Amino acid sequence: MTNAEKIYLQAIYILNEKEECSIATNMLAHYLKTTPAAVTDMMKKLSQKNFVLYQKYQGVRMTSEGIKHIIPMIRSYRLWKVFLAEKLYISLEEIEAMANHLSLFSSDILIHHLNIFLKQPTIDPHGNPIPDAHGNVKKSSYILLTKLKEKERGIIKGYLNHTPHFLNFLKKRGIALEVTIEVIEKISFDNSLEISIDKYAKLNISTKISENILVEKIN
Repeated sequence: MTNAEKIYLQAIYILNEKEECSIATNMLAHYLKTTPAAVTDMMKKLSQKNFVLYQKYQGVRMTSEGIKHIIPMIRSYRLWKVFLAEKLYISLEEIEAMANHLSLFSSDILIHHLNIFLKQPTIDPHGNPIPDAHGNVKKSSYILLTKLKEKERGIIKGYLNHTPHFLNFLKKRGIALEVTIEVIEKISFDNSLEISIDKYAKLNISTKISENILVEKIN
């Protein structure tokens, strides 16, 4: 595969994780910051190689062959995100592009040693599962913050929205990975949440925010 094909397949895989349905070419174009025409041309190439199932106006899905070929890059990409965030302390807003570039040029042996160095993580800093060396992906037990009931607590494990604006919003309010969050009250008027962070800071967040935060429920 060319690097361009890898980038497209990775994008389809990631979007399929979120949507679990065919991905529209416009959505793919927006994600990759390119044009729908460029996406259509690439989909035809990937379809000819049996990496995707593509029909005009019907969107695109990965084939088992496509998943098999892109899983090593997904593994590499997410391991590099862990390294950049945990070992180099680079902000979550910046690690995406860096990890994407590194994953294109990483050998299997390098990723093997990187995985050992990082003590074999199973999720990346955004809460996405990291495939193991055999391509197996462990199903996440994380739930959306919106699913917690009043007085229930959870540990923040990831985000569905990775944009700088969203991450900056969370950072300014002390909402970060691995902190404990408790739902104090669910506001029926607008479905916003009154929450506490690590039992101290209290604030109100909108549904738009809470439906993009993944937590591990504390029993």
